[in-house]
Amino acid sequence: MNQTIIHIGYPKTATTWFQKKFFTKILNFEIIDRKDVGKFLITPYGINYKPKNFVNHIKNKYKKNVIISDERILGGMLTGGYNGFVTKVVAERLKQTFPDAKIVIFIRNQFDAIASAYFHYISYGGTYNINRFLHNPRYFVIQKLGLFSFEFYNYYNLIKYYKSLFDYVDVYLYEDLKEDNINFLESFLNKYNFDVNISKLDIKHINNRYRTGLFYFKKTCNLFTNRQIVYKYYLLNIPYCYKLSDKIINSLNKNKLFGKYISTDILLNKEVIGFIKEKYANSNQKLIDEYHLNKIKKYNYPV
Repeated sequence: MNQTIIHIGYPKTATTWFQKKFFTKILNFEIIDRKDVGKFLITPYGINYKPKNFVNHIKNKYKKNVIISDERILGGMLTGGYNGFVTKVVAERLKQTFPDAKIVIFIRNQFDAIASAYFHYISYGGTYNINRFLHNPRYFVIQKLGLFSFEFYNYYNLIKYYKSLFDYVDVYLYEDLKEDNINFLESFLNKYNFDVNISKLDIKHINNRYRTGLFYFKKTCNLFTNRQIVYKYYLLNIPYCYKLSDKIINSLNKNKLFGKYISTDILLNKEVIGFIKEKYANSNQKLIDEYHLNKIKKYNYPV
Protein backbone atom coordinates (compact mmCIF):
# COMPACT_ATOMS: atom_id res chain seq x y z
CA MET A 1 0.00 0.00 0.00
CA ASN A 2 1.10 3.58 -0.62
CA GLN A 3 2.00 5.99 2.16
CA THR A 4 -0.79 6.63 4.68
CA ILE A 5 -1.26 9.71 6.84
CA ILE A 6 -4.01 9.65 9.46
CA HIS A 7 -5.32 12.95 10.84
CA ILE A 8 -7.48 12.09 13.84
CA GLY A 9 -8.52 15.56 15.10
CA TYR A 10 -9.20 16.83 17.79
CA PRO A 11 -12.63 18.26 17.00
CA LYS A 12 -12.71 22.07 16.86
CA THR A 13 -9.11 22.34 15.65
CA ALA A 14 -9.94 23.31 12.05
CA THR A 15 -10.58 19.69 11.07
CA THR A 16 -13.33 20.61 8.61
CA TRP A 17 -11.07 23.19 6.97
CA PHE A 18 -8.31 20.61 6.57
CA GLN A 19 -10.73 18.10 5.09
CA LYS A 20 -12.41 20.46 2.62
CA LYS A 21 -9.88 23.19 1.86
CA PHE A 22 -6.41 21.69 2.35
CA PHE A 23 -6.19 17.93 1.91
CA THR A 24 -8.33 18.04 -1.23
CA LYS A 25 -5.78 20.34 -2.91
CA ILE A 26 -2.78 18.04 -2.45
CA LEU A 27 -1.69 16.60 -5.79
CA ASN A 28 0.33 13.61 -4.60
CA PHE A 29 -2.21 12.39 -2.00
CA GLU A 30 -5.88 11.48 -2.07
CA ILE A 31 -8.12 12.05 0.91
CA ILE A 32 -10.30 9.04 1.63
CA ASP A 33 -14.02 9.82 1.47
CA ARG A 34 -15.45 10.09 4.99
CA LYS A 35 -18.26 7.77 3.91
CA ASP A 36 -15.62 5.10 3.28
CA VAL A 37 -14.02 5.80 6.66
CA GLY A 38 -17.37 5.35 8.35
CA LYS A 39 -18.36 2.25 6.40
CA PHE A 40 -15.10 0.32 6.58
CA LEU A 41 -13.39 1.59 9.75
CA ILE A 42 -15.85 2.97 12.28
CA THR A 43 -19.25 1.31 11.91
CA PRO A 44 -18.41 -2.41 11.59
CA TYR A 45 -19.62 -4.26 14.68
CA GLY A 46 -16.82 -4.63 17.23
CA ILE A 47 -15.74 -8.25 16.81
CA ASN A 48 -16.60 -8.32 13.10
CA TYR A 49 -13.98 -5.82 11.95
CA LYS A 50 -11.85 -7.06 9.04
CA PRO A 51 -8.78 -4.92 8.22
CA LYS A 52 -8.43 -6.48 4.79
CA ASN A 53 -11.85 -5.14 3.74
CA PHE A 54 -10.69 -1.56 4.20
CA VAL A 55 -7.27 -2.23 2.67
CA ASN A 56 -8.75 -3.87 -0.43
CA HIS A 57 -11.24 -1.05 -0.88
CA ILE A 58 -8.47 1.55 -0.75
CA LYS A 59 -6.33 -0.36 -3.23
CA ASN A 60 -9.23 -0.58 -5.67
CA LYS A 61 -10.49 3.00 -5.33
CA TYR A 62 -7.46 5.16 -4.49
CA LYS A 63 -4.35 5.17 -6.64
CA LYS A 64 -2.09 7.63 -4.79
CA ASN A 65 -0.82 8.03 -1.26
CA VAL A 66 -3.81 8.43 1.03
CA ILE A 67 -4.92 10.67 3.87
CA ILE A 68 -7.55 9.67 6.39
CA SER A 69 -8.97 12.72 8.13
CA ASP A 70 -11.91 12.17 10.43
CA GLU A 71 -12.45 13.42 13.97
CA ARG A 72 -14.93 10.54 14.48
CA ILE A 73 -11.85 8.38 14.96
CA LEU A 74 -11.73 9.77 18.51
CA GLY A 75 -15.37 8.89 19.11
CA GLY A 76 -17.08 12.27 19.38
CA MET A 77 -16.58 15.22 21.74
CA LEU A 78 -20.17 15.31 22.99
CA THR A 79 -20.13 11.60 23.80
CA GLY A 80 -16.64 11.39 25.26
CA GLY A 81 -15.68 8.67 22.81
CA TYR A 82 -18.33 6.58 24.59
CA ASN A 83 -16.28 6.48 27.75
CA GLY A 84 -13.18 5.99 25.61
CA PHE A 85 -14.29 2.65 24.20
CA VAL A 86 -14.58 3.99 20.64
CA THR A 87 -11.35 5.97 21.01
CA LYS A 88 -9.41 2.85 21.98
CA VAL A 89 -11.02 0.38 19.59
CA VAL A 90 -10.67 2.59 16.52
CA ALA A 91 -7.02 3.29 17.38
CA GLU A 92 -6.42 -0.46 17.49
CA ARG A 93 -8.22 -0.90 14.18
CA LEU A 94 -5.97 1.72 12.62
CA LYS A 95 -2.91 -0.14 13.87
CA GLN A 96 -4.20 -3.45 12.47
CA THR A 97 -4.99 -1.87 9.12
CA PHE A 98 -2.23 0.71 8.64
CA PRO A 99 0.68 -0.37 10.88
CA ASP A 100 3.16 2.02 9.23
CA ALA A 101 0.89 5.07 9.09
CA LYS A 102 1.91 8.52 10.23
CA ILE A 103 -0.46 9.90 12.86
CA VAL A 104 -1.30 13.61 13.02
CA ILE A 105 -2.94 15.03 16.16
CA PHE A 106 -4.00 18.63 16.75
CA ILE A 107 -4.70 19.71 20.32
CA ARG A 108 -6.22 22.90 21.71
CA ASN A 109 -6.22 24.67 25.06
CA GLN A 110 -8.76 22.74 27.13
CA PHE A 111 -10.55 25.90 28.23
CA ASP A 112 -11.33 26.82 24.63
CA ALA A 113 -11.84 23.24 23.46
CA ILE A 114 -14.44 22.48 26.12
CA ALA A 115 -16.14 25.86 25.66
CA SER A 116 -16.36 25.11 21.92
CA ALA A 117 -17.82 21.67 22.65
CA TYR A 118 -20.53 23.26 24.79
CA PHE A 119 -21.19 25.93 22.14
CA HIS A 120 -21.51 23.17 19.55
CA TYR A 121 -23.98 21.38 21.81
CA ILE A 122 -26.17 24.50 22.08
CA SER A 123 -25.90 25.36 18.39
CA TYR A 124 -27.14 21.86 17.51
CA GLY A 125 -30.16 21.97 19.79
CA GLY A 126 -28.90 21.45 23.34
CA THR A 127 -30.69 22.95 26.32
CA TYR A 128 -28.76 22.21 29.53
CA ASN A 129 -26.51 24.73 31.26
CA ILE A 130 -22.75 24.28 31.31
CA ASN A 131 -22.66 22.58 34.72
CA ARG A 132 -25.23 19.95 33.84
CA PHE A 133 -23.67 19.38 30.41
CA LEU A 134 -20.21 18.77 31.85
CA HIS A 135 -21.07 17.16 35.18
CA ASN A 136 -23.86 14.94 33.91
CA PRO A 137 -25.46 12.34 36.22
CA ARG A 138 -23.36 9.22 36.52
CA TYR A 139 -24.96 6.22 34.91
CA PHE A 140 -24.07 2.59 35.50
CA VAL A 141 -25.85 1.17 32.47
CA ILE A 142 -23.66 0.65 29.42
CA GLN A 143 -26.19 2.32 27.08
CA LYS A 144 -25.89 5.59 29.03
CA LEU A 145 -22.12 5.99 28.70
CA GLY A 146 -22.30 8.28 25.67
CA LEU A 147 -22.12 11.60 27.52
CA PHE A 148 -19.45 14.28 27.85
CA SER A 149 -16.26 13.09 29.55
CA PHE A 150 -13.36 15.22 30.77
CA GLU A 151 -11.03 12.32 30.03
CA PHE A 152 -11.67 12.89 26.32
CA TYR A 153 -9.46 16.00 26.60
CA ASN A 154 -6.62 14.34 28.49
CA TYR A 155 -4.19 14.83 25.61
CA TYR A 156 -1.28 13.19 27.38
CA ASN A 157 -3.06 9.85 27.76
CA LEU A 158 -4.23 9.85 24.14
CA ILE A 159 -0.82 10.77 22.73
CA LYS A 160 0.91 8.20 24.92
CA TYR A 161 -1.48 5.50 23.74
CA TYR A 162 -1.01 6.32 20.07
CA LYS A 163 2.76 6.38 20.56
CA SER A 164 2.52 2.87 22.02
CA LEU A 165 0.87 1.73 18.78
CA PHE A 166 2.64 3.75 16.07
CA ASP A 167 6.24 4.73 15.44
CA TYR A 168 5.35 8.06 13.88
CA VAL A 169 3.04 10.38 15.86
CA ASP A 170 3.12 14.16 15.37
CA VAL A 171 1.34 16.57 17.70
CA TYR A 172 0.48 20.14 16.69
CA LEU A 173 -1.05 23.05 18.54
CA TYR A 174 -4.18 24.54 17.00
CA GLU A 175 -3.09 27.90 18.38
CA ASP A 176 0.04 27.84 16.19
CA LEU A 177 -2.12 27.42 13.10
CA LYS A 178 -4.48 30.17 14.19
CA GLU A 179 -1.68 32.62 15.05
CA ASP A 180 0.28 32.35 11.80
CA ASN A 181 -1.46 30.08 9.32
CA ILE A 182 0.84 30.75 6.35
CA ASN A 183 4.09 29.86 8.09
CA PHE A 184 2.46 26.96 9.89
CA LEU A 185 1.08 25.47 6.68
CA GLU A 186 4.35 25.91 4.82
CA SER A 187 6.16 23.95 7.52
CA PHE A 188 3.36 21.40 7.68
CA LEU A 189 3.29 20.62 3.96
CA ASN A 190 7.09 20.45 3.75
CA LYS A 191 7.24 17.91 6.56
CA TYR A 192 4.99 15.45 4.72
CA ASN A 193 6.17 16.37 1.22
CA PHE A 194 2.70 17.49 0.22
CA ASP A 195 2.58 18.76 -3.36
CA VAL A 196 0.27 21.74 -2.99
CA ASN A 197 0.40 25.37 -4.07
CA ILE A 198 -0.15 27.25 -0.83
CA SER A 199 -0.92 30.48 -2.69
CA LYS A 200 -4.05 28.86 -4.12
CA LEU A 201 -5.41 27.72 -0.78
CA ASP A 202 -8.43 29.34 0.81
CA ILE A 203 -6.88 30.03 4.19
CA LYS A 204 -9.77 31.98 5.64
CA HIS A 205 -11.05 30.09 8.63
CA ILE A 206 -14.07 31.99 9.94
CA ASN A 207 -16.09 30.07 12.47
CA ASN A 208 -17.40 32.71 14.86
CA ARG A 209 -19.53 31.81 17.84
CA TYR A 210 -22.89 33.49 18.32
CA ARG A 211 -22.98 36.94 19.83
CA THR A 212 -23.87 36.85 23.52
CA GLY A 213 -27.51 37.93 23.16
CA LEU A 214 -28.14 35.51 20.32
CA PHE A 215 -26.55 32.62 22.20
CA TYR A 216 -29.19 32.81 24.92
CA PHE A 217 -31.91 33.33 22.33
CA LYS A 218 -30.78 30.15 20.59
CA LYS A 219 -30.75 28.24 23.85
CA THR A 220 -34.36 29.33 24.49
CA CYS A 221 -35.43 28.34 20.97
CA ASN A 222 -34.00 24.88 21.56
CA LEU A 223 -36.71 24.30 24.15
CA PHE A 224 -39.17 24.11 21.29
CA THR A 225 -37.52 21.49 19.11
CA ASN A 226 -37.05 17.78 19.62
CA ARG A 227 -33.94 17.79 17.39
CA GLN A 228 -31.96 14.69 18.22
CA ILE A 229 -28.83 15.53 20.16
CA VAL A 230 -27.34 13.75 23.11
CA TYR A 231 -28.71 14.70 26.53
CA LYS A 232 -31.36 17.44 26.27
CA TYR A 233 -35.02 18.12 26.97
CA TYR A 234 -37.71 20.17 25.25
CA LEU A 235 -41.05 21.68 26.22
CA LEU A 236 -42.82 21.47 22.90
CA ASN A 237 -41.80 20.45 19.39
CA ILE A 238 -42.61 23.19 16.89
CA PRO A 239 -41.93 22.02 13.31
CA TYR A 240 -39.05 23.86 11.63
CA CYS A 241 -38.21 25.77 14.81
CA TYR A 242 -34.61 24.59 14.74
CA LYS A 243 -33.98 25.46 11.10
CA LEU A 244 -35.78 28.79 11.32
CA SER A 245 -34.02 29.93 14.50
CA ASP A 246 -30.69 28.85 13.04
CA LYS A 247 -31.30 30.87 9.89
CA ILE A 248 -32.39 33.97 11.82
CA ILE A 249 -29.47 33.84 14.25
CA ASN A 250 -26.88 33.35 11.52
CA SER A 251 -28.29 36.39 9.76
CA LEU A 252 -28.38 38.56 12.87
CA ASN A 253 -24.98 37.41 14.11
CA LYS A 254 -23.26 40.03 11.93
CA ASN A 255 -24.94 42.81 13.89
CA LYS A 256 -22.97 44.27 16.80
CA LEU A 257 -26.21 45.28 18.53
CA PHE A 258 -26.38 41.75 19.94
CA GLY A 259 -23.10 42.13 21.78
CA LYS A 260 -19.67 40.62 21.36
CA TYR A 261 -19.10 37.04 20.27
CA ILE A 262 -19.60 34.95 23.37
CA SER A 263 -16.30 34.27 25.09
CA THR A 264 -14.85 31.17 26.67
CA ASP A 265 -15.04 32.80 30.12
CA ILE A 266 -18.77 33.44 29.78
CA LEU A 267 -19.50 29.98 28.38
CA LEU A 268 -17.66 28.20 31.16
CA ASN A 269 -18.04 30.38 34.30
CA LYS A 270 -15.43 30.70 37.07
CA GLU A 271 -16.31 27.43 38.79
CA VAL A 272 -15.86 25.37 35.63
CA ILE A 273 -12.65 27.21 34.72
CA GLY A 274 -11.21 26.36 38.13
CA PHE A 275 -12.20 22.71 37.72
CA ILE A 276 -10.61 22.49 34.25
CA LYS A 277 -7.38 24.06 35.48
CA GLU A 278 -7.10 21.53 38.29
CA LYS A 279 -8.17 18.62 36.08
CA TYR A 280 -5.51 19.02 33.40
CA ALA A 281 -2.59 20.71 35.15
CA ASN A 282 -0.73 17.47 35.81
CA SER A 283 -1.30 15.82 32.42
CA ASN A 284 -0.41 19.01 30.55
CA GLN A 285 2.81 19.30 32.54
CA LYS A 286 3.66 15.82 31.29
CA LEU A 287 3.19 17.09 27.73
CA ILE A 288 5.98 19.53 28.49
CA ASP A 289 8.23 17.16 30.41
CA GLU A 290 7.96 14.11 28.16
CA TYR A 291 6.98 15.45 24.73
CA HIS A 292 8.57 18.91 24.93
CA LEU A 293 5.39 20.76 24.01
CA ASN A 294 6.66 23.83 25.83
CA LYS A 295 4.58 26.26 23.80
CA ILE A 296 1.40 25.20 25.58
CA LYS A 297 2.44 27.65 28.31
CA LYS A 298 2.43 30.47 25.78
CA TYR A 299 -1.18 29.64 24.91
CA ASN A 300 -2.31 29.40 28.54
CA TYR A 301 -3.07 25.70 28.66
CA PRO A 302 -3.79 24.75 32.28
CA VAL A 303 -0.50 23.68 33.88
